[in-house]
Amino acid sequence: MPPAKRDLQSILPLGADLENRGPAENKLFQLDHIYNRNEYPTLHALADEWSIVNESEATPYLPEPNTRKVTVGVKEQQTLELPVGASVNLYQHIPSKRGFIINLGFSVFGLEFAPKRPKVDSSPHTQYLAIAGFRGAEGEHHFYKDIYPKGTYKNSIMIWRSELSVENTEMEPVLDLCLLHDYGPIKELKWCPFGAYDEV
Repeated sequence: MPPAKRDLQSILPLGADLENRGPAENKLFQLDHIYNRNEYPTLHALADEWSIVNESEATPYLPEPNTRKVTVGVKEQQTLELPVGASVNLYQHIPSKRGFIINLGFSVFGLEFAPKRPKVDSSPHTQYLAIAGFRGAEGEHHFYKDIYPKGTYKNSIMIWRSELSVENTEMEPVLDLCLLHDYGPIKELKWCPFGAYDEV
């Protein structure tokens, strides 16, 4: 028999809490002192450093259209075709499984949830996942130490929005933003704690 909730509190690590309904309902570990920290208070992303492009301008930076076949289910298996940007809800095929499979259209080498500062977060279940890698899904190979002169390889970092709650089984991930750049393949992603939430 599993221990009762009050008994679990005594065996959890210091600062941990029980999670009742999803990752943001009650934090497993209290990390607000990390997420609220701002290491670079004078660094800001200014509006004139960015530009919005149209679809034709963005196309060279994005993965080429391709469709992937995915087989889901346990007792009753089903093979689905996913075009780039499409997702399949695992809960609809495996009721005990929460999550989605997304065809990003490229090889993933960087995957990192965006940090959110709890004291200004009004939607704790909404999370943003940055995903990047090589623009091609196959037939494209790069060494980790390869260096690409600026302008020789167009690429993107995709920011996907998702609702992370075990009670929400229907809302699919949404591609919220693409950051386009010409600095080559992405080998790794790390977020910098800077003044993104501060007004300038």
